[in-house]
Amino acid sequence: MKGETVSRIAASLGISKATVSKALNHCSGVDSDMRARILSAAGSFSWKDTECSVYTLLPDTPAFFWKTMRHGLVDGWTSDVPMKFNVYTRLMDESVINAYLQEAEMLGAQVILAAASMSQPIHQRLAALIKGRLVILLSEDDGTLTNGFFIGSNAWEDGYTMGKLYLTRLAGCTPVVLTLREKHNQNVLRRAEGFCMALTEAGIPAPVQIAVPADFMRTPKTMPARLASLLSHVMPSGEKICLYAAIGYAHIPLALAKAGFTDRTKFMCHDCPLDKSGRLPEGVYASCDQDVYAQGRLAMSAAQHYLITGGDCPAEKRTYIPSVIHFGDGANEKSQA
Repeated sequence: MKGETVSRIAASLGISKATVSKALNHCSGVDSDMRARILSAAGSFSWKDTECSVYTLLPDTPAFFWKTMRHGLVDGWTSDVPMKFNVYTRLMDESVINAYLQEAEMLGAQVILAAASMSQPIHQRLAALIKGRLVILLSEDDGTLTNGFFIGSNAWEDGYTMGKLYLTRLAGCTPVVLTLREKHNQNVLRRAEGFCMALTEAGIPAPVQIAVPADFMRTPKTMPARLASLLSHVMPSGEKICLYAAIGYAHIPLALAKAGFTDRTKFMCHDCPLDKSGRLPEGVYASCDQDVYAQGRLAMSAAQHYLITGGDCPAEKRTYIPSVIHFGDGANEKSQA
């Protein structure tokens, strides 16, 4: 049945059987749109009709970030109860996430560890299947799901910390905030709010905010050029700039270089990949980075405790783990979150 299904889907979509197999086994390395097409063609098909107590759902992009969280989940797993790891491509892939959550329900998962953008459809899907289950959110804090808990960074506090960093080190530069045009990403909203609050408390007028269309983030190959074009039209001219990206790192230094802003811009962001010596990429002044390894370990510990105790949930609705601020000179310090 498995081989027949792979061959049928591959032939119907004109793609390789290896690509189909990766998607149906929830492996990385499959384009988001293609993954959705494969899952749609497969319908309700599932590879394994087996028990699954813990069902994890992580994106595979950016790889450095989510692989680190997965390492934390794996290292925190000390039980022998059945668990299933799954990956998808982007936080906002609603159709793929819904297909996976349907499988989690079918497999009888008692605990779901989910990193997903909490859009209304995803919220509704989780609310529908949450009865008798524990859901731990690893990306965005929903705060309203019964039996739903959040383990991660305090996005507002991280943004506020970056605002304080601007005030102490870069106050001679004009502040500019990069946000997303769409308002469903709560992390971006809260980071921007925290950053702006730090400036407001210091009596500084609200900074310029540039809203980036979400589809820029979904096309990483063209994102730097498209963002460079946007920045060229809206960035303040002739001034030293502190560009704070509440949306993360996302190759923005390359966009700044393409737009010709590198020499007069200090760039601050979140969750930036470090090189082998633990340094930030060229062009990044500072990055506030989540401790995703610790988040993964704690989430898995909470999952196992729930199973062992027969339904004992975490004591707090939200568990915040402090982020670390890395600087371009190789220094770092803990945030106060």
